[in-house]
Amino acid sequence: MMDNELISAISAINDNLYKLTKDEIENKFTSLFKDFELSNRQKREISQIKDSILFNYYNINICQSYGQFDILSLNNFASTIRRDHFTNFSLKLKLKIKSEELCEITLVYVTGLKLSSSVSVSSPFLICELSGLKSIIVRYGYELFFYNITFTKIDHIMIGIDGYLFLQNDRNNSLRHNLSLLEVDRDNIKKYEIFFNRLNKLNIKLCFILAPNKERVFNNFYPYHIPDDNKAVNQLKTIAEGNSIPFHYPVHSLINNYSAFSKTDTHWTYLGAWTILHSILNKYGFKIPFDYFCFTEATSIGDLGSKIFPPVSSQIFYAEGNPKYKYKFLNNPPQITNFLPQEGGLHKFFNENAIFKNKIVVFGDSFSRYFYIFLNNLFSEVTCLRTSASLILDIINFEKPDFIIFERAERFLYSAPDVFQNLSDCKMMFRPFKINIEDFNNFVNLPFYGNYFKEFLTSNF
Repeated sequence: MMDNELISAISAINDNLYKLTKDEIENKFTSLFKDFELSNRQKREISQIKDSILFNYYNINICQSYGQFDILSLNNFASTIRRDHFTNFSLKLKLKIKSEELCEITLVYVTGLKLSSSVSVSSPFLICELSGLKSIIVRYGYELFFYNITFTKIDHIMIGIDGYLFLQNDRNNSLRHNLSLLEVDRDNIKKYEIFFNRLNKLNIKLCFILAPNKERVFNNFYPYHIPDDNKAVNQLKTIAEGNSIPFHYPVHSLINNYSAFSKTDTHWTYLGAWTILHSILNKYGFKIPFDYFCFTEATSIGDLGSKIFPPVSSQIFYAEGNPKYKYKFLNNPPQITNFLPQEGGLHKFFNENAIFKNKIVVFGDSFSRYFYIFLNNLFSEVTCLRTSASLILDIINFEKPDFIIFERAERFLYSAPDVFQNLSDCKMMFRPFKINIEDFNNFVNLPFYGNYFKEFLTSNF
């Protein structure tokens, strides 16, 4: 929990967002870590809040106050500019210019600073600093155009019944998806066909899990009524089953379990994850009692609670070993890892005392990380890769797993997973990251993975 003074300091940063540069925001959060005595959990939660502030969505309304708009077509100057047209603190303008004549752009900032640049037919792009931008003046030949800039923060958190938080105005069009108004496009349908067809040819026991949206599981807390069937989910299910791939969309397993998702996070809880994993493992021959793990109640802000000021937290359950079964619960087992915290993450766990002497490989996204604690306490070797379910054949050929789990979050289903032959082909596995070379001393000489870690280190220096 955060005290009132700390919450006030964070809120002050958020309230003055448009007056601060990116570096100033970073510096203010750095000061928070120095000025307050924080637990490790508080540090993680504040880091989440910082990321939320820096990745806020904005709506840019550009009002023309002079000139003929049809003479100069600024195709990104719509009433709403989506996030994919600009980064957090810069805007990429693409101008449609009808002749070789230069077009001069002047950017006016609230500080009084004026920056001018020219664009032409051969180079019609201009990237400008978004923070503090007040107006844009365009001179094209003898014509002059003036645009006032106003910023409006888009609320991308929907508050449901009984304090449940849900996504809205996000890049995945969650609301339109939940209302079954979207379908997977033709190109991604073809990619799914290729993906599931390749899975079918592996001749290894496997399953594909589509992690359901919280909105669908907890529809009774969601402000909108969600149809029973979803077009996009049905498209995916049809392709998977057409290629004889076991497809799991475990809505009904979670729907009456109010501990399956927390109020302030998009992800299932550890208890929700174990509910699904236990069912799947038992179905595929790995018999284990449900109470092999027990759960401790705690509170967490979550990825939705961190986007509200002051931040809000809710109940969550953490997994522990059940003394009844007299085994050593591994909370931090021996592992090989590239330390990447999100996509591209690699974790290979070892447990010589595991009850199942099998190898498991997981290709998943952020939902799959809730499986790790259970799998590494049940199986002797578990290799987990944050590839958003994309398959890496190199890994399969080396590990020769007994069972493979593919997991994909429902809200990401409109982009099909890839099939990579080599680990080096999967670019997210080489994502830039601040690393300590000494952390990799024990990894660079390993069979197979050693070559990956050498390449990973090279790409980060």
